[in-house]
Amino acid sequence: MTSVSGMHRWMAGYVLLCTFNIATSSGFSFPPDPATPPQLLAHKDVQPLNKGFVDVTLPPYNASGDCLSDDSAALQSAVTDAYNARMTVFLPGGKCFLLSRQLTFLQLWRSRALGFQIAGGGGKGPRSLQRPPILKLKDNSLVADNIFLLFRLVQNGTISESEHYNSRIRNVDIDLGNNPTVSGLSMSGAQQCSIEDVTIWGESFYAGINGLPGSGGFSVNVNVSGGDYGLVQSQFRPNPSICGLVLQGQRNAGVLVNISRGPVVVSGFRIESSLQPSDSYRAVHLINVDAYKDNSFSGEDGSIWIHGDKMAPGAVAIDSAGGDVVLKNVFVKGASQVLRNANSQVQVPPHTTADNWVHIGVLVATTSGGQMWSDDTNISRDRNDTTFVDPPLRVDVPLPGNFLTKHSWNYSLVPTWQSKNVIDVSVDYGATPQWVNCTDDDGARIQQAIADSCNPASDKYVAGSLGRGRSRRHWHRHIPTEGAGPTHLSPLPVPTVP
Repeated sequence: MTSVSGMHRWMAGYVLLCTFNIATSSGFSFPPDPATPPQLLAHKDVQPLNKGFVDVTLPPYNASGDCLSDDSAALQSAVTDAYNARMTVFLPGGKCFLLSRQLTFLQLWRSRALGFQIAGGGGKGPRSLQRPPILKLKDNSLVADNIFLLFRLVQNGTISESEHYNSRIRNVDIDLGNNPTVSGLSMSGAQQCSIEDVTIWGESFYAGINGLPGSGGFSVNVNVSGGDYGLVQSQFRPNPSICGLVLQGQRNAGVLVNISRGPVVVSGFRIESSLQPSDSYRAVHLINVDAYKDNSFSGEDGSIWIHGDKMAPGAVAIDSAGGDVVLKNVFVKGASQVLRNANSQVQVPPHTTADNWVHIGVLVATTSGGQMWSDDTNISRDRNDTTFVDPPLRVDVPLPGNFLTKHSWNYSLVPTWQSKNVIDVSVDYGATPQWVNCTDDDGARIQQAIADSCNPASDKYVAGSLGRGRSRRHWHRHIPTEGAGPTHLSPLPVPTVP
């Protein structure tokens, strides 16, 4: 039996492949899953069902992807059918889909086997011949919940974030246009929920992401340009984590944390204000909305740049109102204060100018009544406010260029969903899908596929795939995180649509 959910995970330089890509021109063949909705099954000859994909541009949906026609109904129908068929919605690369309302990914019962998943073709690397697809929100749209793409679990009328599993968006870009109150994406979930390789921009919008997955979910390679906020966290989720985060040009703050459960953890980041930020701009702003919940922040290997022609006294990089802060190997430029909380501040060293990078080796600050220990020594000043910096802040330290790739995969080296080099254990090796035979042992076939995909001498070398459904067997392939980024910051290009 082969039963695979279609989860695709690239983790910190390694890839866990469990995808839908297959080549059906040769090898074994199997009948389609009888659970496939009839309206979709009727088009099995044109839809890539054996690959586990539902292509929104093919019948019965026929989304235009020309950025002119409203594709809202077509995409929502495809999303619903793909979930019921245990497949992934596929948006071909190079397309731009105009929508005028929320695209809803709504689960009505808890499941560790099923989840809403949407993926784009094309890619951002130099090897890709097409850019990723774009979901574009029409200007001045009326959007439910003020969320453009909403992933959510609602059980018996109650939102259940802790049991929301298996949602995923990967390699899909979002243009929010002129919609000042709308956020691009919300996925407040848990295990196996992920936001991967997503770029968000627009003329006017509230936040790029408003609600991250936590407690076993993750986000990686997220880029937000513009908006009031880049990232807003207001849900009580355990340790929402994101790697490879770029936030540029936000009006109010790069990261706003109202509520979390444990810190929001960001590894490998770049936060840059607009060229003329307001006095109230903060790269990271922690607001203590609920004294019984957390609003902490942990950042490692990152840079914060607040623009302006002078370092105003109010230029604060991180503003904490009761939340704990941990920083490691973080560079700050253009701020007069690295950290400000209710009782104290961490000032930049004297004679620092707006052209100097200030390096933070380790900074730990707590105002939550906890204790801080170093080398078995209690270094807490009191039970209400302690700040620890080691070594002392240093000025004019060169900025490394590999922060964004250090904690995430290099997407230019990752094969696209449409790659011809992706193999399939069912089509190429004869592992039987669960609806064909749910009792036989396919271990030897899957093991051979793993061996061949990792063997440079094999014609199956480069990538591997398990057909769609669920599986108890996964494998890892190493993706080098080579290619350091630039040694200076530069404005992010805003994608355009011809």
